[in-house]
Amino acid sequence: MSELISGPSSASAPHVRIDLPPGFTGQPVVGSPEGEDSVRLFGRFAVGGDAPEPATFSLAVVELTRPGAAPVAHLTRDRGLVAEALRAQYQQHRPEADTRVIDLTIGPALAAVTAAEYRLPPEMSGHSREVVRPVFRIEVQIPAPDGRHLVVVDVTTESEADWPAVAEETVRIANSIRVEPRE
Repeated sequence: MSELISGPSSASAPHVRIDLPPGFTGQPVVGSPEGEDSVRLFGRFAVGGDAPEPATFSLAVVELTRPGAAPVAHLTRDRGLVAEALRAQYQQHRPEADTRVIDLTIGPALAAVTAAEYRLPPEMSGHSREVVRPVFRIEVQIPAPDGRHLVVVDVTTESEADWPAVAEETVRIANSIRVEPRE
């Protein structure tokens, strides 16, 4: 089922239409006012084997030219070049990531995959020693057709066994994204 995801009415960012995964459960977006303006959707879904672990999903729409964002605004007429510039920048900041430019229905996009550990110190976890959790992540950054925005899909899971199914579902979701201009 296709969902229309809209941001604040005062924003110039486009609307995003997306096919959410089966069993998706939305959760409230909390954080800074800037984050609330860019994060459009946050939630969880489960995919995988007999007892699948949940994956955490977020979708954001950010300005490509805002301070601190990827310095690729001069390339916006060619979204393939933008996706390649995003890939190079991501790889520079996260050399452990497997990054590629992929072709989606909406156009070229950066796909980045990482496997890492999240370490929570005892004073924050309430346990006697550090808590170590695996984190498998796929991030897809899609240059929007307007040349001014980037649609970012980020999905993480702690389940190594379910990771291939989560990655496959993330690509299916990213392939369903359509961007509509504000009216």
